[in-house]
Amino acid sequence: MPTAGAKHIDVYLTNFSRQVRNESFIAERSLTVVPVQKDSDKYAVYGNEHLRVANDRRAPGSPPNEVDYTVGSENYSLIEHTLRDSVPDEEVENADSPFAPFEDATLNVQERIRLRLEKEAATLFFGPANWTYKETRSGSDQWDDSTSNPFEVIQEAKSSVLSKAMRKPNIIIVGQEVFDVLANHPLVIDRIKYTGRDSVTPEMLARLFDVEQFLVGSAVENASREGQPDNLQYIWGKHCFVGYRAPRPSLRTVTAASLFRGRNYPQARRYRHPDPGAKATYVEYSDKWDMRKIADGAGFLIVNAVA
Repeated sequence: MPTAGAKHIDVYLTNFSRQVRNESFIAERSLTVVPVQKDSDKYAVYGNEHLRVANDRRAPGSPPNEVDYTVGSENYSLIEHTLRDSVPDEEVENADSPFAPFEDATLNVQERIRLRLEKEAATLFFGPANWTYKETRSGSDQWDDSTSNPFEVIQEAKSSVLSKAMRKPNIIIVGQEVFDVLANHPLVIDRIKYTGRDSVTPEMLARLFDVEQFLVGSAVENASREGQPDNLQYIWGKHCFVGYRAPRPSLRTVTAASLFRGRNYPQARRYRHPDPGAKATYVEYSDKWDMRKIADGAGFLIVNAVA
């Protein structure tokens, strides 16, 4: 096996992996990403203490009263995710521009790991058991019914976040199937008919619903077991999440959910195959994270927004 010294971080491939992104992945844009030094530590969990008017009067010569608007603390624990791909020497020697074997191998292992990250994010945001504030749509209340009103529903969700977290909601997350329905909903079409645009974009929906980000999860996974026929499914389901995402990372920030990530991650390595006869180089990609809900009131889940 290669020694620890031989498995050094490849700066070029690491930077390459951070710059090249698959736009169908939205996990890192939906979470507040918090770089951390320790593999395990405490983080603050928030309730409604920050909504209580505090006794802030201070008598001359006396110390100020102390407040803490966290409900408590829990522990995050980073888990490392690592995969590698083997690049034969012959492939490198015979590669013509624009083919780049090492970069291709980096993207291959990166996408496999980011698929897991995406799956975890979708499970967190779209898991009904994870959120206190939610509602389930059915029948004519679902948005693929032309008589439904998604604007009223999302406004109610935004009002919930504002009243429970005292933060203006700034993010909406939907699966691809929900976006497709909204993009063709009569009320949406009516509101954009004077814009001169032929099709609806996530940016347009962000403006219509008055949020900074309208994210569409379009990543697909093969849900079948190895050796079985392919079963391709959207990772993000038929739900809609409305919430507040803090723009500044911190261990003490009100936000719907955070991604605690090890500093200097993700990273890529390049090292020779331990068997000289293999005549190949390994490209290894690693990430290290833990994903946690932070403030329950900073999120509202609309379950089964479409049928």
